[in-house]
Amino acid sequence: MSARIISSVIVSTALLGACATAAPDAPTTSVAWEQRTQVVEQPQEILLAAHADGLSDNQRRAIAAFAADWVQLGSGPVTVAAPLGVDPKTQAVAVQTRDLLSAAGATVVFAGYDAPQGGPLKISYQRPLALPAKCGGWESLTATKDNGAYANFGCSIAANMAAQIADPRDLGRARAMDPASAARRDVVMDNYRKGENTSSARDEQASATVSTVVD
Repeated sequence: MSARIISSVIVSTALLGACATAAPDAPTTSVAWEQRTQVVEQPQEILLAAHADGLSDNQRRAIAAFAADWVQLGSGPVTVAAPLGVDPKTQAVAVQTRDLLSAAGATVVFAGYDAPQGGPLKISYQRPLALPAKCGGWESLTATKDNGAYANFGCSIAANMAAQIADPRDLGRARAMDPASAARRDVVMDNYRKGENTSSARDEQASATVSTVVD
């Protein structure tokens, strides 16, 4: 075989190899809209008026709901901010608020802010919020000469997902898996060692038999 033929074979093989190696797939139009959703931290806040006799029942319920929301979506500590030069009445309410939040598992820090005497307590923490890209610029949907997706294809779906998702942080990272249950594994392995059936017991209600009921 001549050197010229060998060279041609090598070039052809290289070209075929290049064709067989797929380039990284670009995101589809709809996936591209999902990737434009931003997750930002936004303060979540409630205001509590200071009463002479301490927290009211409504305030206690509001703090309980606030703490439950923090447990699910909170990022960082809960800040209890009182007006500077706090009076004993407001200080007592701040301490009661701290105790309720701490009982729910929150880390509480105190802070002060510049406000007139009698200003409310500000209870806040940082919460993740999903901000979808804005849809707009709709072109004619009948212009299909290039057989491509229109620019806003998938935008409304991405916006609805961002508005409804329970935890916006799930858009940026996968959740950790729960630990495997060893109880069922032990049962299966014990049956296996005994030479018994390792499958679950048959559920008669899950059978696909046709009903024989006669009207």
